[in-house]
Amino acid sequence: MIISQTADDSYWSCFISYSSKDAEFVKYLKERLRGELISVWLDFDQIVHGGQLTEQIKSAISKHDKLLIVLSKNSLESDWVEKEIKEALKKDTKVLFPIRITSVDEIRKHDFIWDTFKDVPILDFEFDPEHEAVNASFEDSFWKLVKSLKKAKGSS
Repeated sequence: MIISQTADDSYWSCFISYSSKDAEFVKYLKERLRGELISVWLDFDQIVHGGQLTEQIKSAISKHDKLLIVLSKNSLESDWVEKEIKEALKKDTKVLFPIRITSVDEIRKHDFIWDTFKDVPILDFEFDPEHEAVNASFEDSFWKLVKSLKKAKGSS
């Protein structure tokens, strides 16, 4: 599925929450999203060195419309990812966009994450870093994500 953009298309801006151990996947996802003209905030692109890290992250979360959470074995163990989710929840649960690169069974092992997302559709992204192959499942999920991030006409 390919979505054709028009001049009227606009998208919610995204803060991506992830584990640095999944940076390869996240960089690829960022480039694909930016290719669709979706504004994406990533720590390694925008953190000001020498500044207060926690405050920079809180500020970025508050300034972006959506928190895209990459659920992986690594991020499920990350205190930072949990803090970022809690910060976004202060705004509203509708800002959370979870995607997974791990099994649902793995997610169930983490009470806070499971309780937060058990009733939320989680897009399944598969990624092959060794071959840089993007399979049909990844493509299907990517276009569903893009469609979900499109603002309804008149939204601000």
